[in-house]
Amino acid sequence: DVPKGMALADAATIPVVYATSMFALFAKANLVGGQTALIHAGSGGIGHSAIYLCQSRNIEVFTTCAPHKRQYIKDTFGLDDDHIGSSRDTTFREQVLRMTGGEGVDCVLNSLSGECLHASLQCVKDFGHFCEIGKYDLQNNTRIGLKALERNVSYHAIDLATMFTHPRLSLTLGKLIQEGLD
Repeated sequence: DVPKGMALADAATIPVVYATSMFALFAKANLVGGQTALIHAGSGGIGHSAIYLCQSRNIEVFTTCAPHKRQYIKDTFGLDDDHIGSSRDTTFREQVLRMTGGEGVDCVLNSLSGECLHASLQCVKDFGHFCEIGKYDLQNNTRIGLKALERNVSYHAIDLATMFTHPRLSLTLGKLIQEGLD
């Protein structure tokens, strides 16, 4: 159901961004309060939903964005400069590792590609989760090397298009969408 007071056009954007965020962060990475997450592209739709969901569950958020969107992220989510990195280069890696005492985060919600993908993998702490929502590296069969997973890091490719064809996952996604709307 569309929430009262919300335009249908606005409501139509919610299912994909919330289902993606909730499935990755809570069904796959099993995040709970007190844990940490690096959410790339914090100024985009999935970034917005993921930051909101994490903050509502007391999960410490690190994010990246284009430099000109930094103030927007600060104003919208109340994040400090030390929790906002650039999505245009790999400097976020050093920032996240410094802020987490070298441990890294429990989950990376990744949409960056190339060397930023590899830097993102290095931000995942031991026994953490790497949730890939980008298509570029998956479609191009980008090699990451198994060494990146040696610390018991779990890699999850998140693609809602294929999940809605699976009966059990389709039901789970429907529940996640409704929870996001609520």
